[in-house]
Amino acid sequence: MDESGIKGLESSNSDAEIRESSVARICVEGYNTLLRAYDVHLGLRELFASCGEVIHVYIPGYVPNLSPVLNRFALVYIRGKRAEKKAMKLSGVHMGGHIGPLSLVVKAYPFQAKYLGPDFDPILAATRDADNKGQRSMGVTGFDTSLPKCVVETTLRKHFSKCGRVLEICAFYDDEESKTLVPKAIAYVCGQDTVDKALQLGGCDVTGFENIHVYLVVGPPKREAVTGLSPVGKEVLIKYVAQSKPVYSMNCFLIPKPVYSYQKTGL
Repeated sequence: MDESGIKGLESSNSDAEIRESSVARICVEGYNTLLRAYDVHLGLRELFASCGEVIHVYIPGYVPNLSPVLNRFALVYIRGKRAEKKAMKLSGVHMGGHIGPLSLVVKAYPFQAKYLGPDFDPILAATRDADNKGQRSMGVTGFDTSLPKCVVETTLRKHFSKCGRVLEICAFYDDEESKTLVPKAIAYVCGQDTVDKALQLGGCDVTGFENIHVYLVVGPPKREAVTGLSPVGKEVLIKYVAQSKPVYSMNCFLIPKPVYSYQKTGL
């Protein structure tokens, strides 16, 4: 479908502004910062699942493969009625499993808040520029799956461009013959600020896209490779692994003559 066909789907108020949504944002601290980011992410998702739909767990400053120690707090985004109040009741809960044993401290951090606290704001300020350069993958749902693939991708790109830089939109066919789409698409965007704004979008004023929303932001990888080492660092790592293996020296005793003669004949 050409550009004119896409415009024909739009209502008179196509430029929907960012507005209040049902997503709550909270701050959580108290987990073990030496754990893997994947384990912290999974543990927090499991803990706050009782409060609503956990969409995103954001650990400021985390970079895959390059963050051996995590920051002391994370931001958790939950969709659901009274999600914030339910989450606040979990403050002080002693947890085990992936992120325990520990006692978490939960603090409200609504989108309209300009400050989180003197212990947290410097960390957010120090990590935000780097976090806004990284790619984020968001799962999107709520669009009409009978629409052409190009229309869905173009409309989603325009919709989320209000929030920041959109790298790519991918929609997928469920049935190649009928051209029916899978009800979920992937939006690749740049930066944490873009994610924050996207989670505040309360729908789209375009026919067939009124109920679109982000249902998931992809978290840390389960397995992280050992990367980012300098040539000297790689050399030290290789030597450390090599030296950890048992090595038996032969120069500490004399070889019997029969053994020496046998080895010499084989050369």
